[in-house]
Amino acid sequence: MYQGAKFSADQKSIEVRIRPRSGSLAICSGCHERRPGYDHLEERRFEFIPLWGFLVFFLYRMRRVNCRQCGVVVEEVPWGLRRSREMTHLCFPKLTQAA
Repeated sequence: MYQGAKFSADQKSIEVRIRPRSGSLAICSGCHERRPGYDHLEERRFEFIPLWGFLVFFLYRMRRVNCRQCGVVVEEVPWGLRRSREMTHLCFPKLTQAA
C-alpha cells in the first residue's frame, strides 16, 4: 500500500513510500508461505519505471519473517525483483492515480 509520493530533494526523481497492508502476513522467501513478521530492516530504494521523465523509486522497509521451516528470513517481495512484470502491472495504475 502506498503512503504518499513526493519529489526527491534534487527534484530529479519521485519517491513513493510503500508499507504493508495493516494485518497482512509476510511471505517467507524460502518456502513461500505466509508467516508472521519478526521485525523490519532499514528502508530500501527499489527502482521503478520512469514516469513523465522522472526516475521513480519505491521506499520500503522489508519485514523479516519468523518461519517455522526456514527460521528468520527476509520477506519475499515479487514487485521488488528487477524487471518484474508483476511490479509493472500491479503498481503502475496505482502510481498514476496518486500523481
